[in-house]
Amino acid sequence: MLPHLPYPRKSLIPRVPAIASGLDLQSQLEAILDSVWKAEADWRFMDRLDMALKTRGDSAVKPR
Repeated sequence: MLPHLPYPRKSLIPRVPAIASGLDLQSQLEAILDSVWKAEADWRFMDRLDMALKTRGDSAVKPR
């Protein structure tokens, strides 16, 4: 289900970049997997950063 948009969409099909349209199926799959792996690595980094800051904040607050 598509969310309501305040403006009319020209097409329901997302536009494929010109680079991806010229690649074979294997190369397209590799590009998608590469982008997914990079996003997951960013998420893991941000999770580690959040945990480190939370741990640091918890230890800074407790001692009195």
